[in-house]
Amino acid sequence: DEARLTMLQALTDLSIDSPIYRCIGDTTNEGSMASLQIRMSTETKHSGDRFQKNVIDYAAEWESVVNTQIDAGLVEVKKLRETLNHYESKVEGLRKKTNSLESKGKTTPDRKMERLNRNEAKLEEAAKAYEDKALKQCALMEEATAQGWRDLHPLIQRLVKWETERCDRESGVLLGGKPYLEFLDETVSASSDSTPKATEENADTVDQKSPANSETSETDK
Repeated sequence: DEARLTMLQALTDLSIDSPIYRCIGDTTNEGSMASLQIRMSTETKHSGDRFQKNVIDYAAEWESVVNTQIDAGLVEVKKLRETLNHYESKVEGLRKKTNSLESKGKTTPDRKMERLNRNEAKLEEAAKAYEDKALKQCALMEEATAQGWRDLHPLIQRLVKWETERCDRESGVLLGGKPYLEFLDETVSASSDSTPKATEENADTVDQKSPANSETSETDK
């Protein structure tokens, strides 16, 4: 945009007071280069706004949803793993105490056996919860990577639609300058047609005023 404006300003300066100025820098003519540039700048801004809304924002929301789901699942899996580790360590300690008593020929008190059984049940629950969640999380991550193109599909549709509409709108703006292209051709043609005439008339005038013609006139007298 900046380069175009610089070029347009230079062309405008060069064309001032010429027949083609109305096609270049005259903003009162809708099809002049200056008017087209103003409209193109406005259209470029609107296209940028539409791209932000229909493509960038959509992609950002898609990324946020996927990342949120995956991140939340990973956090939960981590917590379940920590719970599982806790009960594995606890049950291992209780079993060692029980085995130690039995190796010495002693009977494990009922209270300690109940505690061991209770924690073994919790260990089993923790292991199942962790395994179920970990499998679901793996499936989710696999779907996000292997089947991610299904979510990409509507994004591509939006991008192609935006690009097509942008081209149509910009073409519509540029077509507004077509009549002035014809005017430029006519102006140049008219100027070319008139130049030889002017040259001929000037030549005749010069010939009439030349010293040779003056001498001839005097001799004739």
